[in-house]
Amino acid sequence: MPPVRATDSRASAGASNRYTRSTDGPDSVVNVPIAGRYGITQAVSSVAVIVTAIAGAGPEAGYVVVAPHAGAVPPSSNVNTNGSGDTRANLVVVPLGADGSIDVRLRGTAHVIVDVVGSFTDGSAPAASAGTYVPLAPTRVVDTRLGLAFARLAAGGSGSANPAAVPADALGVTQNIIMVDTDGWGYVTAYPAGSATVPVVSNGNATAAGQTRSALSMTKLGAGASSYFVSVGTHLVVDVTGYFSGG
Repeated sequence: MPPVRATDSRASAGASNRYTRSTDGPDSVVNVPIAGRYGITQAVSSVAVIVTAIAGAGPEAGYVVVAPHAGAVPPSSNVNTNGSGDTRANLVVVPLGADGSIDVRLRGTAHVIVDVVGSFTDGSAPAASAGTYVPLAPTRVVDTRLGLAFARLAAGGSGSANPAAVPADALGVTQNIIMVDTDGWGYVTAYPAGSATVPVVSNGNATAAGQTRSALSMTKLGAGASSYFVSVGTHLVVDVTGYFSGG
């Protein structure tokens, strides 16, 4: 599916920004309803989401844990921040709770953004070969330092690449996207090539000049290719690690 923003806790909750926020001990818990929205049905067991954690102004480190609503809280973190406004994103696959929602638990982190990028069916869905995930040995498809696919991107620029390692009818890919030698604060967005607009989501974030930031992405393909938009000047390195088969 094309990426879509579900929740941004920096803004008030509403019809297009659905969430509730509560407190559980030291944690701030942001509940995000998923099922029944974004084309995701009750036959879905888990979703793939990009979780972007935004630290507060203080120096304290923090982290985010994602879990099914009302489910056990795993003893691990999905995203970690270093304080002082640090912004970090990570791809998370998480089961849905019985009510079709997920809980994002923030500790030492001010806000969270949740972007939905995919879903996985459960045993009640009709059997189908389309959408089967096929892992690959990592294959580099973009390296702007070497002029592979396209050159270094300026702020507001974009480039596209056709991952030759995957079949022509592949629906999407998993890919590791690396921002290298950033000019300053900004982000990168991966999306289907040929899209009329760039989705309002981010796959990876940088908070200062000269940074190198890496993030795993699950990206739908358009005409067999993926596009990359950057809000800040940066080199990009992209390695494809697998694909979802076509029909």
